[in-house]
Amino acid sequence: ASTTGSDTVTMKLADGEWNFGVGPHMDMENAGGMGEAPDYIVTPNWLPVNVAFGGSPAVSETSDGLNDGTINFALASAAFTVPVSVTDSNGKPIVDAMVVMDDTVNGFGTFGKTSASGIANLQVNAGSFGVNAMMMGVPPTGGVKVKVDASGNIFIKGSTVAVSTIPIKLSK
Repeated sequence: ASTTGSDTVTMKLADGEWNFGVGPHMDMENAGGMGEAPDYIVTPNWLPVNVAFGGSPAVSETSDGLNDGTINFALASAAFTVPVSVTDSNGKPIVDAMVVMDDTVNGFGTFGKTSASGIANLQVNAGSFGVNAMMMGVPPTGGVKVKVDASGNIFIKGSTVAVSTIPIKLSK
């Protein structure tokens, strides 16, 4: 899913209560590892749907009151791009590190992978976040507390001085 197009997914379901939502892509070819970072805000957008076969009509779906068998989600683009720099203990950039930025209020967030320059650009709205970096064979970081204000300014660990990039160090 992305904000630049439209996707249609058909689900075949048995009777019951189901919850539907849109979340980031999981790369199943790489053992569920890092897929492409979403260009939308991941939010708690679950819709409960009751599916009942054999009644009248034959299938009942009432997510939006229309009983048309369709569930629609609108994806919202992020307001800000937050760069996260991941380096080793010698200050050298780490390539392909997984970076996660979790919203500490709603429990949802975003993720990305560092480029050849060791930077991951994460898409977020204003909020409070926990930022972590990880890589196979390297212990995860303890995390950094970050606030992004309504103007997109980034503040680390309660500081009142804005930064342009969130620095994270990974070391074995």
